[in-house]
Amino acid sequence: MLLSNTVGNLDWMILQLLFREDATVDDLIDVIEGNRKYMKCIYVYNKIDVIGIDDVDNLAWQPNSVVISCNLKLNFDRLLAKIWEEMGLVRVYTKPQGQQPDFSDPVVLSAVCCIPFCLSSYL
Repeated sequence: MLLSNTVGNLDWMILQLLFREDATVDDLIDVIEGNRKYMKCIYVYNKIDVIGIDDVDNLAWQPNSVVISCNLKLNFDRLLAKIWEEMGLVRVYTKPQGQQPDFSDPVVLSAVCCIPFCLSSYL
């Protein structure tokens, strides 16, 4: 809803917006400007072997976060799984007709591209 009026030399406008999500002022500016593109990210915290368990626990529960230790090679499997999850990657195993699939050489695709790829390979 937009209301506009002029009183003397003052122009004023009241703009009422309805948000269907929990948006911030920055989100509104980004929509109006239309020149921003946000990408997903993962916060990776290293050196968990030198801080206390309470600090590690607090970091691990933060959104989009993974705690690792490069020195002790801890939690690399969780980091890899989080990367695959956030990027939406899937493994597709192909096979010639009438043979067993080759599980040693998958095709890695974005989940969005998976269905068209599978349909084109099947047909």
